[in-house]
Amino acid sequence: MACSTIKRVIFSALEKFDQGNVRMLTAPQIKQIAGRAGRFQSREADSVPDGADDFGGVVTTLLKGDMPALQNGMSTPNSPLRWAMLWPPWKLFEKFTHQFPEGTPLATILARFAHMGRTTGHYRTIESEPQFLLAQAIEHIPNIDLESRYSISFAPVSTQDKRQVQMFQRFAEVLSRAQPVTIESPELDLLLDRVGQMQNRISSQLLQPLESLHKVITCYCWLS
Repeated sequence: MACSTIKRVIFSALEKFDQGNVRMLTAPQIKQIAGRAGRFQSREADSVPDGADDFGGVVTTLLKGDMPALQNGMSTPNSPLRWAMLWPPWKLFEKFTHQFPEGTPLATILARFAHMGRTTGHYRTIESEPQFLLAQAIEHIPNIDLESRYSISFAPVSTQDKRQVQMFQRFAEVLSRAQPVTIESPELDLLLDRVGQMQNRISSQLLQPLESLHKVITCYCWLS
């Protein structure tokens, strides 16, 4: 976990709960989190005159014992990129949709584009299976235009988590009715009261539903 303050990132632990287990952050993840300190008010920083007291950011840990892991992660060289991932924005993808009969499911169009999207060895189309599965999950919901379906199919949802997919469908149904809701709305049934019931020290098994709830809330914020 990490919490950022003004131009500073403080690691409370260099660990990550991942699919039921706790593991150490990788060097790229440490750098990505630490980089948030240097990006604070980057536009304003560009206008700071030379010699001013502005050094970009500070990264540290709460526990002294975590410093070697942080220093090792920051000093590890970046691996060279082997390829770049590509996927078209809606305006370009829309032109591709015109090649299909009206009413063709978005999942079908996504699958076809991924199959045809061959490039040079330096580029690849992004993994489309999650978008394909999310598009399928809301295909039965009416009153959502194709552009909106395309946009929300990129929502941060783990398609392997049945509850996350079900909540994504509820969010899509709310979108189709154009009725504003808040995260506490009974129709979403997010069971937010469970968070306050969690103990300070819990097992990995108890942490899994909490992680799932966190991802659902992240999806809610992303869609809103």
